[in-house]
Amino acid sequence: MDWLSNLNDEQRKAVLTIDVPLYIVAGAGTGKTRTLTVRIANLIKNGVQPFHILALTFTNKAAREMRDRISEILGEPLNDSWILTFHSFGANILRRHITSLELGYTVKFKIIDNKEQEQVIKEVLKKLEIEPKKVSIKLLQKNIGSMKTMKNTLNIPEETRRIFETYQNYLISNDLVDFDDLLIYTEEIFRLFPNILDIYRKRFLHILVDEFQDTDIIQYNILRLLGRNCKNVFVVGDPDQSIYSFRGANYNNSINFLDEFKAKIIILNVNYRSPNNILNLANKLISKNVTRVVDKVLKSNIEDKFTPKINSFESDQQEVYAVIDEIKTLVNRKKLYSYSDIAILYRNNSLSKNFEDGLINSSIPFIIYGGISFYQRKEIKDILAYIYLIIDTDDDYHLKRIINIPSRKIGEVTISKLIDYASSHGLSIFNSIDKVELPAQADASLHKFKNLILNLGQSFREMADLSEIIPLLLTSSGYEQMLKDDLDDISKERLSNIQELQASFLKANESYEGNFSEKLNQLLDNISLYTSLDTNENQEIQSVKLATIHQVKGLEFKVVFLVCFEDGIIPSLMNSESTSDIEEERRVAYVAITRAKEILNISYSKSRWLYTGRNYAEKSRFLNDIETVKKNTYIETKETHSQNTTFYKIGDHIVHDFFGEGVIVSINEKICTIAFNKNFGIRKISIDHPSLKLLK
Repeated sequence: MDWLSNLNDEQRKAVLTIDVPLYIVAGAGTGKTRTLTVRIANLIKNGVQPFHILALTFTNKAAREMRDRISEILGEPLNDSWILTFHSFGANILRRHITSLELGYTVKFKIIDNKEQEQVIKEVLKKLEIEPKKVSIKLLQKNIGSMKTMKNTLNIPEETRRIFETYQNYLISNDLVDFDDLLIYTEEIFRLFPNILDIYRKRFLHILVDEFQDTDIIQYNILRLLGRNCKNVFVVGDPDQSIYSFRGANYNNSINFLDEFKAKIIILNVNYRSPNNILNLANKLISKNVTRVVDKVLKSNIEDKFTPKINSFESDQQEVYAVIDEIKTLVNRKKLYSYSDIAILYRNNSLSKNFEDGLINSSIPFIIYGGISFYQRKEIKDILAYIYLIIDTDDDYHLKRIINIPSRKIGEVTISKLIDYASSHGLSIFNSIDKVELPAQADASLHKFKNLILNLGQSFREMADLSEIIPLLLTSSGYEQMLKDDLDDISKERLSNIQELQASFLKANESYEGNFSEKLNQLLDNISLYTSLDTNENQEIQSVKLATIHQVKGLEFKVVFLVCFEDGIIPSLMNSESTSDIEEERRVAYVAITRAKEILNISYSKSRWLYTGRNYAEKSRFLNDIETVKKNTYIETKETHSQNTTFYKIGDHIVHDFFGEGVIVSINEKICTIAFNKNFGIRKISIDHPSLKLLK
């Protein structure tokens, strides 16, 4: 029972309390994952079959880490339990029962991600003869999601409703489901078919939910349906870190769970991440929220080595220089930290540019956290499209993606004729190739493509090992040769990414159970469910992390610079109309502060270049909340000196967004005199103007 001895009293109580619904209110850094995994391991050690355990979380990475930790405690691989994301759970249910809804779906449905959803919407707009440039695809995605998950059609324009109906019909006719469908259809099956629901109620005797504060209405309804008669429903979350309402997260789920399940609350408030001088600021800030599920106060036994700082600057450029100078001091001068220990956090992505430019010009390596995920890359989607089409030749969606990749001289006119023929004759595009009349060259190219897919299909049926797929596809399709012929760095990188994909197939061949086809389908489902939240950045990379606060919830850094802390930014202008909006913004700030393990520097500037020009701002009202903490627990500074002009020097070559390249001929405090080409001549420009950038 060594794993129990490593828990504190409240964690141990959470692990050992059974036969009563529990809400574990786990503050930031209080060991919630450890508590959750030890509870599951303890259940298994005490005779509960893994088959009877369901654990739900939000990212594949989190689910994988849970499985690994449990296996480590048990000393053997964990089999038969469902430790999944909500969407993976939905996919598993639909693979078994989607036909019961009689919508026209088969159990071979394909899952589309957000990027593929954009492409479907564009095709729908084309079908409806709506010019894509006249509408916002992102707004349509948001409205479609709202109409699905919240059944909300109020204030939705008639044209959007028409697009929604056509979009949904397109999905059904092409045997496609989007991420929302995975949960919506699962809820419908459980609600409409008590016999199916009863199967899973009898199976799952222990239901556990991680990050409960992030659940939306549909996810909560699934939990309510499944867990209605279950005594061992165990949810872990921190309502004070509920910051995803824009994704549908419902703060009231916590209140509803306590009321409807009559759940007992256990509070985890011993923080193992940050010292008390950081936690004091976080506690004081969040205490200003009126609506809280429970008034917890985080505490720590970690020594206060550094005092948090709140820094004020005259301009945004001063703020950038000060942050960069402090990074240099910590890494190069004092040698206390490496670049990988440091994060610069801000409220929204548009605020990163100044810091990116400053880091580039100071030769400090950095990464933008939460960039494009591996499975979103074009070359990966192309290869996967081939696989989808090979195993289901009626898959029009993926056929259209790769019918002319690599180029087979199959033009848009030919493809349009083929699609029109298929649509008017009720055939798949693939089966229309033999029917439609086309010029000889186009007809020959199409049949060559068809034979390629059929031959690859025969090869798949003869395969026993998933690792054979990628090499065969690369050579047979001509994709590998296409990349090699390009001879550029991008093509080399794409080929390298495909080789990395091969590693996933090798691992899946060892990890999954079943025959070749069953293993392949499991792998494709897992890839489809991969999201940007699962990006596994190498934390050892010697780079400063730049990220929005939302992107790093759940992460921690030794040094945190919380920048651009001004009213209108945090709280955001878009979220300053109601008390609930302000309280969520305060929770966002709370999450940011609790990311810091050792050093916390909060900063704001009195003027900042934003979208419409220079903006003069006040410090965030949230700093007024923090500043009621005893002054000796943090340091407040005001930088009022002239900007550090060592950032630019006479003779530097710069580039201006409008005037182009030039040379700095003199610097007088905040004004650079720059010689541009003869069309623009000599210009005097503020040294902190966002249009200026140093040329290397």
